[in-house]
Amino acid sequence: MFVGEGLQASFEWELFTPEEFSTFAASCGFRTIQTCTWSDEARLPTADIPRFQIVLEKVGYRQRVEQVPELYQVPVPGF
Repeated sequence: MFVGEGLQASFEWELFTPEEFSTFAASCGFRTIQTCTWSDEARLPTADIPRFQIVLEKVGYRQRVEQVPELYQVPVPGF
């Protein structure tokens, strides 16, 4: 990646399977709500279609939201 004259930026990245990413997310305090591919909830990721989307929820979030006055709550479809 080019940043400027004589300067370069570098970064590291990893590839994850959905299971590996869920495990990593769990170690950070999140749980997996939904995993799908091509943004279609009915299509699960496979080895043939490695692209995936994952929805995570912070562990304990629902309990904290229930304690917040309704005025401050934002409705989330499906919950």
